[in-house]
Formats: sequence, C-alpha cells, structure tokens
Amino acid sequence: MRLAFFLTLTLTATLAAPNTNLFLEDTTQDDYIISGVTANYIQAYLICKKNGFIMAMERTEEETEIIKEKITELQVEDYDHYLGGFNEVTDSVKQWFWIDSNQSITYDHWSDTGEKKLDCLLKTSLNSDDAGKWTSNNCAEEKYFICQKPPLAQTYYNKT
Repeated sequence: MRLAFFLTLTLTATLAAPNTNLFLEDTTQDDYIISGVTANYIQAYLICKKNGFIMAMERTEEETEIIKEKITELQVEDYDHYLGGFNEVTDSVKQWFWIDSNQSITYDHWSDTGEKKLDCLLKTSLNSDDAGKWTSNNCAEEKYFICQKPPLAQTYYNKT
C-alpha cells in the first residue's frame, strides 16, 4: 500500500505541484514553514519536497508548541493545516505513520471528537473547538499545510 502511494506521488509530480515558493515567510530562517496557499495532500507533499522540505511532523509536546506559536505569529489560527501523517492499512489494521520518515506515529495529539477513518493527518484550526488537535481528512481536499526542514539523518530514518 505504501509503495502504491509513493508511486502515485512520483507519477503525479510533474502535474501536481507548482514550481514556485508558496510560503508565508522567509524559508531560510525557521524549522517549520507555513503555506500561504491550499493544496491537496499530494500537492502539499510535493510542494514541500520541491522547496527542500518535508511535511511537518508533530512528534512531541515541544513540537506542538513550536508549531502553535508559528501559526499564531503568522495569524493563520483560523485555518486547518495538513501535517505529514498518513494512514496505512497493514495486516488489515490501520496504522498512522510519518510519510517522510516511515516512522509510526506514537505521540498522541488526536482530538477527542476527531475521526481516524480517513487517510491524511490534519491539524485543526487553533480557533476551533478542537484547538489545534489532530483529525483525519480526505487527502483530495485542499487545505493549508506545514512543511519543515528535514531533521538530521541519524534521528530521521529508521535504522534497519
């Protein structure tokens, strides 16, 4: 399933993502970069990649707070944002993982009311009832998104 998803990304790369920088701020300064445009999940993934980033991973409370501060600083609290989480069926069980690192999502920032049935991880609006918690979303729906600079290789990839 994961292989099929990445093949789809590769095949749509030339059609899906524009060749321009579409972020709200200078991308050389911060680890997390907020989009200024909406895109579906695949387009968001490709825009991040084309600009030298990965889809944002929110793996700790500290990262949650950094992303929250960034969203507040840029005054985009009213919008939902895609993160780099993706839902995959493995042995008939759905499992969430970070798309750019292939690591299972172990940190829990899920909304109490949010569903996990769809395939793409969405950080809800900070001004919503869920106040920045996670929910799942239809990957084809266009949303704002968050990219980040890739972490160091030794902490980024699973060692096998």
